[in-house]
Amino acid sequence: MAHRTPIEIEAAAKADLLGGLSLSKTAAKYHVGLTAVKTWKRDLLHDQVGQQKKESVFEIAERVLELTLANITGLIAIARLPDEDREWLAKQNAHDLAIFSGTHHDKLITVINALRAREELQLEPPD
Repeated sequence: MAHRTPIEIEAAAKADLLGGLSLSKTAAKYHVGLTAVKTWKRDLLHDQVGQQKKESVFEIAERVLELTLANITGLIAIARLPDEDREWLAKQNAHDLAIFSGTHHDKLITVINALRAREELQLEPPD
């Protein structure tokens, strides 16, 4: 059966590794093998990268939500144009307005479907 390093020593060694102590000095300081220290360092790097990816996903999701809300606000403003600014509306090309409005609606539906797919993944927010 393999010898397991006490959790307190592993935790202290990981703290030193995070503080910048070299692999060999950490192994010597805690009287453990270099292989164990390398494994702990790899675990630390893996945990940090995983947390960064998780945080990035949620930052992107927040920005997409902000963009979606702004897009909805814009579509509401466009829908109110016939009642609020008939003079400006009368000067616009109907074809261009239809393309503009349709494009915004289509993009909004695409983003909402993407958000719905994210919800189905049931991602947990970062700690």
